[in-house]
Amino acid sequence: MFHIGVATQHPPLPEPDQLSYLGIDFIRQCLIIDSMLRPTAQVLMDHQWLAELRYGYEESDAITSPPLHTSNLNGF
Repeated sequence: MFHIGVATQHPPLPEPDQLSYLGIDFIRQCLIIDSMLRPTAQVLMDHQWLAELRYGYEESDAITSPPLHTSNLNGF
C-alpha cells in the first residue's frame, strides 16, 4: 500500500492483444495518480467497457435463465 501512496506513475497497462482498447482505457482511468483528475467511481461505473460487459451479461442471463412464468404442463 505504501508504494501505491507514493507512486509517480501507474503500473504497466495490458497490451492491446491482451485486452480491448476500452478495457485498457478503463484501467488507465482507474490508475490516474492525481485523485483530482481521476474519474469518480460513479463515472467509472458508467464507462462504455462496463456498459458493454453488463449488456453482454444481461443478454446471456436472459438466454440461460428459466422463464419467469411457465405455463401449466400437466405436472411436467
